[in-house]
Amino acid sequence: MAQTSAAIAEAIGPNQRIDTPTAPAPQLAPTAAAPRADRLRARARAHNTTLFATMGAAFAALLSRHAGREDILIAAPMTNRDRPELAALAGRFINTVLLRLPASAESSFAAFLSVVRDRVLEAQSHKRYPFQALLEDLRASGSI
Repeated sequence: MAQTSAAIAEAIGPNQRIDTPTAPAPQLAPTAAAPRADRLRARARAHNTTLFATMGAAFAALLSRHAGREDILIAAPMTNRDRPELAALAGRFINTVLLRLPASAESSFAAFLSVVRDRVLEAQSHKRYPFQALLEDLRASGSI
């Protein structure tokens, strides 16, 4: 007999982990995902932006609604291989940049996507600044 999540939570008590899943994770068939991805790419092209910015805007809008906040911070990895002397080197050349996104409930998604596109482009100009150094500088100035 299948148990509901409330019954399971009552049986194991508060703050306990369930080591086995209660139901299989939902799966999205590749044939169903392709049309969605095509629509997302088309929306990105229509707004002169990337799929990354479009997905980031959707994620930030979702976070904003669930958190009830209009100021959303998202950490994003940015590659740092734009210097010719790094082309032959093996290894990861990635820095994390912080995107501060003002997810106002009053603005349309198209307007928000435009803001996200601009913030991503701005963040790319700072991708050589190591995230750890940013945190240290902010701590030293008393900002965090």
